Amino acid sequence: MEKNQTENGHQCDACFSPEGIKCTENKTQKCTGNEFECLVFSGFANRAGDEIKKFYVLGCINNDGCLYDWDSLPGSEVFNSTFVCK
Repeated sequence: MEKNQTENGHQCDACFSPEGIKCTENKTQKCTGNEFECLVFSGFANRAGDEIKKFYVLGCINNDGCLYDWDSLPGSEVFNSTFVCK
């Protein structure tokens, strides 16, 4: 299923830091489709065989993503995480 790329008027701060450091220069992301929530995630994660890294992520997300159990992400381990939708 193709993602709806139509901007919906909602905006969120956006950044991705694989070092887990809060971003010093947040950019603004124009949300699309049914993304009406703003995500704030920080925590540790790895994929099988990869080293554990700390991540800090801001961006648009839909309500289903806010309800998802991110600690049980298939193919990855996520722990000591904070996940907030606002």
